[in-house]
Amino acid sequence: MAQDIHTSDAHQSKARRDRHMARVDASFGKAALRVRIAIGTRGLLALAGVISSTLLATAVIVGVATRKLPEGATPRGMERHR
Repeated sequence: MAQDIHTSDAHQSKARRDRHMARVDASFGKAALRVRIAIGTRGLLALAGVISSTLLATAVIVGVATRKLPEGATPRGMERHR
């Protein structure tokens, strides 16, 4: 698997310099994948915000779902399996 990251060049236009560019080339046996992406700084920050919010929300949900209830706090009709 090969990975290459390319950034914009100083000789490119201002519109292209304000973009972050990445390219990934990967191969798995006979299958191959080539991906190129260009994103602006504001878009990159927005994407980072969405991803970090999703991870934080997931951690809270897992924490609440796996907490141990105190004795006698089990809702009626539910059995305690621990």
